[in-house]
Formats: sequence, structure tokens, C-alpha cells
Amino acid sequence: MPNSRAPHELLLLDGWQHRRAAGHWQGWLAQQATDRGWRVEHPTLPHPQAPSLQHWRAAVLSALHRAPGCTVIAHGLSALLWLHLASDGLAGAPPAGRVLLVAPPAPAEHPTNRSAWLDKAINAPLPSSVSAATVSALSTHPPLLVHAENDPWAQPDAGALYGQPLQLPSVLIADGGHLNAAAGFGPWPATLHWLLTGAWPDPATGAEQALTTHHLPRGRRLGIAVAGEVPAHVRRHVAALLEATGQQPLRRLATIRPRVGESRTRAEDVTDFVRHYGHEYTVVTIAEDLLSDDLADACQAEGCRLVTTGTHTPAAADCAAPGSTPAPTAAAAPTPAAAPTPAAAPTPAAAPASTAPSALTPASAS
Repeated sequence: MPNSRAPHELLLLDGWQHRRAAGHWQGWLAQQATDRGWRVEHPTLPHPQAPSLQHWRAAVLSALHRAPGCTVIAHGLSALLWLHLASDGLAGAPPAGRVLLVAPPAPAEHPTNRSAWLDKAINAPLPSSVSAATVSALSTHPPLLVHAENDPWAQPDAGALYGQPLQLPSVLIADGGHLNAAAGFGPWPATLHWLLTGAWPDPATGAEQALTTHHLPRGRRLGIAVAGEVPAHVRRHVAALLEATGQQPLRRLATIRPRVGESRTRAEDVTDFVRHYGHEYTVVTIAEDLLSDDLADACQAEGCRLVTTGTHTPAAADCAAPGSTPAPTAAAAPTPAAAPTPAAAPTPAAAPASTAPSALTPASAS
């Protein structure tokens, strides 16, 4: 059954000199979002070599009119621009939905400050009219600030400059620099995790990042299967991830259950499930004790990914279909440690798991 929901909309904004540089995580994220059915706008703001508060503000307000309630992710000088919008409000433009502000520079620290043609308004201290209340009014959910203490363009760090005074939930990235390609941030799964779930991932939850990276619903391959003692937070993430990609968890989340009279799922039953129904699932998520060579081979044959959870570091097995190009795993990109303080936007409520009557009943027959 085709997805009838209107597509989610994403507005990506970057800063000084931005011309969609190769290797930047925003370009990677734009492709990831597009692959998942999002409508993405990733503009080059007017005159990126000589930014103007007036022209940049007009461009962003125009984009908000085109996509009411869109998700906004701003990096660098455009993150500072977003805070400047709180001075005069949105001038009739609809507010954004969720907002992620990454590495806003300190006033007068950004290199544009040394340019002869700088409109210094965009790189000046925030007006006194910018407050926690006026920033909050720009979006329906509180913005999340992501920053690093060693950002060369934000000293003191953005948490002290903006997070604390404006009461922004903040995530500190250790040794992240300016959180751009030059600092090692090409593909950045944590941003995709936030985009799809509304929560910044805890660095310990590798399974959640692997699920986010590998769930690419296409054609009949729309669901996620779960087997064994998978942690509750991973199950909630699976349900939220399905909802974020336009699927109904009751139809697309399969729980491979123990046989009647048994308390534990058998590894061979998971393997049989994949052999019969793996072509309908993007990912099979299992407890670590169910992992076997037969299961890995079945996943590879059916073209679905295998994600394990347990006492060891969760991982995604490279089980793409033979001859295909494997998607990057969560570990393939730098995932710096991050400590949300306070918690980021809440993860959407998870729907109950599928109640398949037997171990080999798929979540959906469509």
C-alpha cells in the first residue's frame, strides 16, 4: 500500500562561503532524507562570501513560507542568523517545527568580521530583544544546540554564549571543532537520527544509529523485524523510526516470538523467518545470543541488514544483497561522544509491537 502522507520537509542552512562543499555532512544528510521520502531544500544563501543579515533573513522567511512547519538544520553563521530572527520575529512567516543549531560562531570571532564588505549586523552581538521566549517562538519545539568547546569560531563556546542565556537544550561534542568536513564530519549519522526521531542519540546506543542508517524503505521492503531480548529503548526506536518514514508500526514491525510453551526465541526460527519474509524487511534486529552464520547468510541472500544488540557494543552486519553497494554503517562515520543537557526533543511515542501469532508470521502480508 503506497504511503499517502504528505512528505516531511527539511530546510538546510549553512553559512559563510557555503556552496554545498563536497564531503560536508549537510549534503550527505540531504541525500539520506531524500532517500527516505523527505522534501529537502538546501539553498545557497545570497552572496555567501559577503553575507547580509537583510538578504539572508529574507531568504529564510521565504523558505518558511514555502514549507510551513518544516524541520530546520542550520550550521555556522546561519545558526547565528536563526537567533537573530528572534529580534524581529517571523514577519508573518509560519514557525518551523523542529530546529537544530550546529556550531554558531561567536560575534566578532567569525572570519567574515575581517572582511571589508561584511554586513556586520549578522556577526554582531545579539540584540537585547533576543531572549529565550523570542527564540522559542520561532519553532513549535525548543531548538537543540549542538556545539564543541574547541570550535575556533566560538570562544567562549556556544553553550556559554547561547545555550545558557537562551535556555537552549544543548549537546556538547568532544573535540568537534567547527563540526564541519574540515573537522572530520562528513557523513554524520547522529544528525540523521535526530532528523527522524527528534532526539539526539546517546553515544552508547549504536544499535539505534545503525537502525536509522539502514532503514531505507523501498518497494515492498518496508518493515523492521525484531527477535529475542532486544532492549525496550531499541524497540521504541524501531516503532518511532517506522512512523518517521511513513509506516504503521502495527503493520510493519514484526516480532519473532518463541514457540508455544517456550520462553526464548530459537536462532533457527529467526533464520527461517528471514528466508521466508526477509525481502519485506530493511533490517532484522536481534539479541546478541541469536547471531549465527546461517542467519547472517540468510540476511545477505535476502538483502536485509542484521543489527545485533546485547552486552557488547551493538553493531550492524554488512549483509547487503550480493552485488549491491553496502550502505555505510553507523561506525563508518565519526560519531563523537555527546552528552545531551538537558534532554533533546522527545522521541515520538512508540506504537505497540506486532502481535504475530507465530514465529513465522510477518508483520504485513501486503
